[in-house]
Amino acid sequence: MCQVQKKNKGLTLMEVLVAVSIVGIIGVTVLSVFSTGIRALDKSESYLGPKTDVLIALEMMEKDLRNTFLWNNLNFMGSSSQMAFSGFVHASGAESLDEMVLGTISYYTSIDGKKLFRESVPYPAEISKLIGGNEELAEIKAVNFSYYTIDEETQEAAWMSTWEEGMPLGVRISLT
Repeated sequence: MCQVQKKNKGLTLMEVLVAVSIVGIIGVTVLSVFSTGIRALDKSESYLGPKTDVLIALEMMEKDLRNTFLWNNLNFMGSSSQMAFSGFVHASGAESLDEMVLGTISYYTSIDGKKLFRESVPYPAEISKLIGGNEELAEIKAVNFSYYTIDEETQEAAWMSTWEEGMPLGVRISLT
């Protein structure tokens, strides 16, 4: 008996369709993974920059306000756009907490109100080797400081827009 052998030199239409379908499914899966990754990256980057700067500035203000105290001629003073109070500031070039000196810490906005600054000046300011620094903290739309007090006579609590004497019971910071 004679057997006839067929030699397949190509692919059938069904084999080609199955291969194209498998490659298409793999391609769509890879594309969706990459697009999801790019969307996640865009979303995480939107939380960086200005939002992070504002959060860091608020944390710095909170730390400074918690550590403030009344001392001699350094009074707590504030308005709706700036405040200044006593605290410990870094000496020039200081890298450790051992090199902190008594000084005044100020927070204020630029003239156009779009940037928040922190300034630290040693007391007395005439000590030239200890001159503090002025640093830009964040770009903002607006800032509003208000100061909490209780009237000693009427025992009524209120938020004031300015502060000139003593120490407020609280400070509210509104940043936008």
